[in-house]
Amino acid sequence: MFSIPIEKLYENGFTTKILGHGIGLYNAKEILNKYPVVMHFTECKDSCFTQELLIPQS
Repeated sequence: MFSIPIEKLYENGFTTKILGHGIGLYNAKEILNKYPVVMHFTECKDSCFTQELLIPQS
């Protein structure tokens, strides 16, 4: 098991993957910042990350 602060996952260039494949969460954060009504949650339990998006109906 490993422990990584969740906020670190969203830093540009940070990755836990081999060969640097890991900029997706940074990109997702940048896109989601343009939509303040969308809520984005990240959870880590037993070294498994869960992403949840809540998009309100218009």
